[in-house]
Amino acid sequence: MEKSILTNTFVSGLSKRHRLYFLKRSLLLMLPFYFSHHPLCKNYRQEIVKIGSWSICRGCLCVYSAMLLSLLITVFVNPFVSFSLDKKFFLVLIVSSPTWIGFIFEINNRIIKDFLRSSLGFGWGIALGELMLQPTWSNKLIIFLLMVIFLLVFRKLRSFQTSRKVFHLCENCTKLNINACSDYKKKFEAERQYSREISDFLQQKLVWDDIQKGLQNSAIPNIKRSG
Repeated sequence: MEKSILTNTFVSGLSKRHRLYFLKRSLLLMLPFYFSHHPLCKNYRQEIVKIGSWSICRGCLCVYSAMLLSLLITVFVNPFVSFSLDKKFFLVLIVSSPTWIGFIFEINNRIIKDFLRSSLGFGWGIALGELMLQPTWSNKLIIFLLMVIFLLVFRKLRSFQTSRKVFHLCENCTKLNINACSDYKKKFEAERQYSREISDFLQQKLVWDDIQKGLQNSAIPNIKRSG
């Protein structure tokens, strides 16, 4: 969640109880936009799934839904119990192999992209399930290391692909300006509301601190006179 350096500085100076309160406020205001991963405008409406007030990245939803489904099947049904470890490794590679097509070709068809994302989720879910089911720590370690290597390679390729990607949906948008398009207004309004709440709280706190200091200073001469 994006907050200014000044806001972070103010919050860090508050008591633990108040920091916890503003953390909850930040989550409540910004969480509905945190998982969108795309501009919240009509040009990207196919990339977003709306669940109530939440904006969810469609690709991520495909990955994690498929991963959860395959994880549950692998753990509770255990359909690959007769497979050796190397066969399970190749199974995961085959199941998740379609996702690599997205790194080679620029695919804009949303249905195909959903399939590619889901294949990654299915492969990852099988790997996680087998990690949980393996009886020996040596096998668990092998699977874990392979998953880490896979993740590092995937993130590297994904980063390279994103850096080369042309966001053609924004090229001719008349709402695009030097800051951001106006369709981010709900997110911006949530950020502004969060900043206003902190500002109002700090102003009240400063006024109350000044009152307390004034009361303390006015009490000191009275104590001296009474002595």
